[in-house]
Amino acid sequence: MSPYSVPRNTNANPDWFNASCSEDMLPTFDRDPEADLFVKLVGNYLLTQGTGVAGKMLSEVWLPWQRKFLHGFWRHRESFLMLQKGGSKSVMAAGIAIAFTKYCHLRGINHRGLVCVMASSVSTAGIIWGHCLEAVLGDPDLRPEFKSNLQSRTLKHLPTGIEIVILAPSLEQATGRRPFLVIWDESHEASKLREYSAACHQLRAGAANAGTDSRILTISTMAVDEPVGEFKRVLEIARQVRDGKLQLDFFPAVFEMPNETQRPDIDPLDSKHWFFGAPSLRYSPSDRGTMDAAEIQKEIDLAVATEDPKQLSMTLSQRLGIAAGLGAGSGAWLVAERWDALPQCGMSMLNQNAMKPTLGADIGGLDDLAAVVLIYWVGNVLHVHSRQFATQTAYERAHPNTRQLYDRAMKAGELTVHATASDLESAIQRLASEVHSLYGSDLWCGGDQYGLAGFAPRFKGATGLDFRAVRQSFNLLASKNRIEGLAGDGAIAHEHLPLLAWNIANIRMDESGGGIKLRKADAGASGQGQKKVDGLMALLGAIELLEHPDRTTWDIGALIA
Repeated sequence: MSPYSVPRNTNANPDWFNASCSEDMLPTFDRDPEADLFVKLVGNYLLTQGTGVAGKMLSEVWLPWQRKFLHGFWRHRESFLMLQKGGSKSVMAAGIAIAFTKYCHLRGINHRGLVCVMASSVSTAGIIWGHCLEAVLGDPDLRPEFKSNLQSRTLKHLPTGIEIVILAPSLEQATGRRPFLVIWDESHEASKLREYSAACHQLRAGAANAGTDSRILTISTMAVDEPVGEFKRVLEIARQVRDGKLQLDFFPAVFEMPNETQRPDIDPLDSKHWFFGAPSLRYSPSDRGTMDAAEIQKEIDLAVATEDPKQLSMTLSQRLGIAAGLGAGSGAWLVAERWDALPQCGMSMLNQNAMKPTLGADIGGLDDLAAVVLIYWVGNVLHVHSRQFATQTAYERAHPNTRQLYDRAMKAGELTVHATASDLESAIQRLASEVHSLYGSDLWCGGDQYGLAGFAPRFKGATGLDFRAVRQSFNLLASKNRIEGLAGDGAIAHEHLPLLAWNIANIRMDESGGGIKLRKADAGASGQGQKKVDGLMALLGAIELLEHPDRTTWDIGALIA
């Protein structure tokens, strides 16, 4: 029996990788009359292309996952759909654009409103517009209601004044628009453009004016290379919502293959598992679908025969939703991949069986986080407790998505926000004193010697504890190797708190310089990046201090670029 059960009335589906069919990768919602009406309108969309389907309504040939996705799309302000190339994403988007216009007509809302379609280029976005135009021209009921303009690529619904417009991915095109429906097509390609993220922000802000009537839809295949920009941001949100780590008004339809940690029994080249990333496949002539599994098999066989990793990676990403380099040196860190599956320990820092308690700290500046991590051995298992601190200034200057994460961490008891840096430092001193009272002289304390100027002497003055300098450089590579080994053996127990998990997920392996380093996921050419890793640095420092308390170390540079 499959260990999977279909969730209901939630946009989370954390057990998705145990699904037995594409439809079960999407959560299930109870019936809703308005959602049913919208889905029926999309089903009335006239197909104009495709052998055996041209001239039919979408509802005559659609797949169970498509109908289920449309229900989820209707119920959420923003949705994300990622599936294989050739999976009819553009047809779905065109059907949604026409149906939304008809729904507004029936309900008397959004008159003289705007539907915006944006992609990596006007010609790419025009694919959706072309599907809309052909469906209107081919439907005798719709044709009198719409007026098209080929030059400007607009389609106007005459009874309501609603316009479907194609926009170039630029800030100039997006600024000032107030759409009630936004569709971003092939986001993985558009995200490589300089102004795309800013243009998306403008349209998202404009759509907010329509309130609960507005909808936003991002559709894409998996990126050929590592995801970047807006696509990466939305993909990460979709995965976190799907996995139950974020609770947002957001519907994730992420069709991708499970990784080797989630499903070690799956061979990505075995076609019986392809439904994870390619829900529109047909395996026999009698099946409904848009792409033959046999054709994909030929593409994969050809890519394997050429012995070209780039060609194989491209085929797998576009056809099966497999991220570039998955399981084959992609730069993902083993600890990040296995962190969520490690054992859980309680929130209490006191453990009667603790051996070698060690407190590691990473103290940043006013706009940064400060982190304190307590570790100790219980038998052969390393227990990890994380507490982090932020000033009000750092909290307010954080990106809205980061603030949402901070709010979750505060609710979980992992993060506290303080009015000033002085208050933050006092809170750290109090925590250290509390831990000292638990473990007495057995406790070792130390960490990054930089950050807030004069922290170490003030720390000793307030707590009576020596703060041993653990400079974040060469020696921490040993800590990196140590935590990798412990994670691989499942010999770490932690509290499963959101902020430390985020810190660890923000790290990639970098082998570009001849050695192996840890690098922030968004570091770019400068090597800096905005993502936070403070909890991880405190943890690595604590491990170094625990195992080599008297080792001489030197300056930062080799660990994190």
